Amino acid sequence: MKVNNLITIDGISGAGKGTLAKSLALELNYSLLDSGNLYRLVGLIAKRLETNNSEEIAKELNSRKITMEFDNLKDLTEVFFGSERVTEDLRNEEVAMEASNFAKDSFIRNTLIKHQRDYFDSNKGLIADGRDMGTVIFPEARWKFFLIASIEERAKRRLRQLKEVGLEVKMPILIDNIKVRDEQDTNRDISPTVPAEDALTIDTSNLSAEGLKNKVLEIIKD
Repeated sequence: MKVNNLITIDGISGAGKGTLAKSLALELNYSLLDSGNLYRLVGLIAKRLETNNSEEIAKELNSRKITMEFDNLKDLTEVFFGSERVTEDLRNEEVAMEASNFAKDSFIRNTLIKHQRDYFDSNKGLIADGRDMGTVIFPEARWKFFLIASIEERAKRRLRQLKEVGLEVKMPILIDNIKVRDEQDTNRDISPTVPAEDALTIDTSNLSAEGLKNKVLEIIKD
């Protein structure tokens, strides 16, 4: 049975999943799950502990409450690990690469599945943003969208994000990083980044954030 107030937004890195998810959550007054932040938190923990041991990382992950709060004024999702605000730490490129590495780890993925499913409240509705939301986490969702975009456009977007937090990275490095992450995410054995059979694929390369939101809302209303 399909759930009408559950919307999944999957897709490749930098295609606009997060921006669309936030705008839809505000428009529809739904809760927001940014699964990418959970995996980035895993990457941050691995970096801090200087370990690749999944069980050690999972133990630390489960030791504190994880909360996400969307700040409309700042237009960003604040992430807290216990009482510690880790929002900026999660946007580090090294953390992002670590997150992509652990995304193919079955122990870590199974640890996070329950965290993600617990976010859905049938009385509230949920926008779930990630890479396997429609295929693994919420296959019962009525509305499933899969976003793609050119590598060049995604690199430009990532460059703007990094500049906003005072970080400077050269475009060729960003493009190379995106290519590596694409290869890892689409070819991993566990939950590869592929659209669900009943998902609608949208190329966002030439769409503004507002244009993308309106396109999705039109589809949902129709």
